[in-house]
Parts: sequence; C-alpha cells; structure tokens
Amino acid sequence: MNYASGFSSPSSTQSVFMRLSSNHLQSVRWLIAAIAGGYALISAANFVDAAERVNYLLPAPLSAPAFAPFVIAQQQALYEKAGLEVTFSQRKGGFAVGEALANGEGDLGGASGDTPILLVNKGLPVKGVALLGGKSFLTLISRQESQVDYSSLAGKRLGVPSFKDVSYYALNDMTKRNPGSLPVIVEMSPPQLWAALAADKLDGFVGTIDWGVQAEKLGAHLNLISLDHFYPAMAQSILASNQEIARHPERIKAFVQATLVAIDEIRRHPEQAAAIYRQGMPDTPYSHAELTRIFQLFSEHVYASQSVAGTFDPTRMQQMQAAYQKLGLVNAQVPLTDLYSNKFVE
Repeated sequence: MNYASGFSSPSSTQSVFMRLSSNHLQSVRWLIAAIAGGYALISAANFVDAAERVNYLLPAPLSAPAFAPFVIAQQQALYEKAGLEVTFSQRKGGFAVGEALANGEGDLGGASGDTPILLVNKGLPVKGVALLGGKSFLTLISRQESQVDYSSLAGKRLGVPSFKDVSYYALNDMTKRNPGSLPVIVEMSPPQLWAALAADKLDGFVGTIDWGVQAEKLGAHLNLISLDHFYPAMAQSILASNQEIARHPERIKAFVQATLVAIDEIRRHPEQAAAIYRQGMPDTPYSHAELTRIFQLFSEHVYASQSVAGTFDPTRMQQMQAAYQKLGLVNAQVPLTDLYSNKFVE
C-alpha cells in the first residue's frame, strides 16, 4: 500500500503515538470521548425516529382513574421500552372512538368491551384487541342501609349517568325480569350521582368505582356489586380498526402487552401504583390513600376473573349480542370473529 503524501506507515504511526506528550494524549482522549458521545446522540436520535407513533383515542379525560393503566405505562416508560411513542386524544364516548378509528382518525382507542357489537352493526369494521378485565367496569354502588340487590329493587331510587348506555340497559333488563320490583330510575351527571347518594337522595347508582369513593368522601357507607353479577356487562377494551390490525399487528401487540404490564402492577402493588399515578396526574382530586383503595377495588371488581389477562370471553360476548338484539339496538348477531381478536394477548 502507498503511504506517500505525508502518511506514515503503521510502524511509524505507532512510534509517533509513543512519543506523544501527556498534553497531546489528553487531547486524543477528549477527542475519543467526543466521538463516542456523538455516536450516543446519533443512536438516541435514531431510536426516537424509529419509535412508532400511536395516537390512542379515549372516550373520556385521561385523568379518570379508570384510565390509570395508560398513565402508569407512560410513567414507567413501558410504551417507550416497547418502541412506541404514545399520545392520547379524546372523543365523546366509546362509540365516537370507534367511529373515528373506522375513519382512520386514530390508531387505537378505548371503549367498553361490548362496543364493537354496536359498531359492526353500523357497518364500522372495528374490533376489540384486548379486554382490560374479566368483570364489568361498571358497578352497582348503593348505600349499605338501603340494602339494594338484584331481588330488592322495588321502590328503590337508582341513578344512571345516561339512559343510552349499559348502566341503564342493565337496570332496565333487571326490572323486566322481575316485574314486581320496579325502581325509580333517574339520569344524573356523575358528580350529581355521588352527591345524591351521600345525601340519601338516592339508594344507589350504576357507575365506576371511583365515583363510589367520591361518595365515601362525603360520608356514605357503601355496598358494591359488579354489574356482571346480573347482566353480561364488560370491562373497558382496546379497539382497533380492521385496517390497523392488518397493517400494524406488531405495534398493536406492543401497546397491548405494555398496558397489561401496567394493570398487573396495579393488581399486585396498588399502593405503589397509586404513587406512580400521582406522579403522572399531580392534579388528581384523589389522595394517595383514596387512589390505593380505588386500585384495590379495581383489582377485585374489574380486573379479576381472566385466566389469561386481556382475553375476551366468547360466551360473554355472545350473551351481550343477544341482550342488545333483545333491546332492539342491533338488527342481527354477527360472527364473534368480527367483534374481537385474542391473538394480541395469547
């Protein structure tokens, strides 16, 4: 090889380095460190560029404790470690989330596990890709002294957040199956529900567990019954359009698995999860103790009863289809494979 034009041979180069002064050697060390640092910055930039962006659509504000798994997954960098850059947007309710996904306005989204039944019957190709609990995310919350249960609704004052969701459908179904136990059912906003319960203006309401903790803060002593004890209600689910499932199955699986890790953290370490949650949601109205209780109740009343975390139960889904058809909300039942997939959790 030609080492002309001022370049030294390997042996002479070695001798030059041997003769470097200590100052020159220090300069070389700084140069090497700078080069290494540059490579590290380039690698980090490449990681950011390589991270897949996911826009997750929520049916309500992220600050609701029901969405704690997403907050904890963000705080613990679970999505980042899975190669994802996740942002959250909000739509008005689960059906609106499904509509947006079908129209390509988001990548993934959240709604109750039965929502695909309504979506698919409207011609919107959206499926559930993970069910975040084996029980209902809605609970029949009542005053202990009112003794509200499935067989004792006659004359009870019960509240629901809407006459157009599962909370009302479940109570309506209960009264139809027990004609002699007609309650008085009213529609109220969530703050009105827990305030009325605490003031003994309601005997009970159907809502989420954190609403019950709000009533407890106002002095109410409660009984909690998961809605699925008497109606095939389901937990919240992660939704994706059929197009998204076909194009980005690995991205969906990465998001689902990271979220399930966060749920497991809530189940096994509710107090620690409460501290992590407060870091991500410092403006939450709940104290550490209240969040710990909420997470403990979520674990018992929502996340439980799944042999494999995240899976849909075909029997429950079929029962929900039948219930919606009976209510006239859907014209026909569709194949279960059109409604959900368990391949992202199994």
